[in-house]
Amino acid sequence: MTEQKIKEQNIELKTTKPGCLEWIEHECDMLEQEMKDYEERPNLKFPENEVIKITIDFSKPFQKWTGTDDNDKSICKSIIPCTVKGEKFYFWCNTKNPIYRELIRAGRDGQDTFKILRTGQRKQTRYALVKE
Repeated sequence: MTEQKIKEQNIELKTTKPGCLEWIEHECDMLEQEMKDYEERPNLKFPENEVIKITIDFSKPFQKWTGTDDNDKSICKSIIPCTVKGEKFYFWCNTKNPIYRELIRAGRDGQDTFKILRTGQRKQTRYALVKE
């Protein structure tokens, strides 16, 4: 981060410890707070062609992960806390995936339990909500 960008973000260049700038201290504090809010959970893997019933925890905003795919295109995934058969998991869902919109809209309407079917693999992976 250049000195100009730091000034633009209104972060002072004061030194709080020898060799340590204030923005680094701020970043460390933010990381520690995020770790307090973070819960270790395994990632949810949907078996192909099998309907899985999940319960999503909408009580807090979902954490986001941004990165690039194999073609260097930017992607953003939402890390959705959920429960399957009493076990806690994270469902990593691309925010551009149509199922993400469906889940968010249903969550807004008060629904938190869903049946999801996964078909395909890798780039051909598709998720579908199964209506009861």
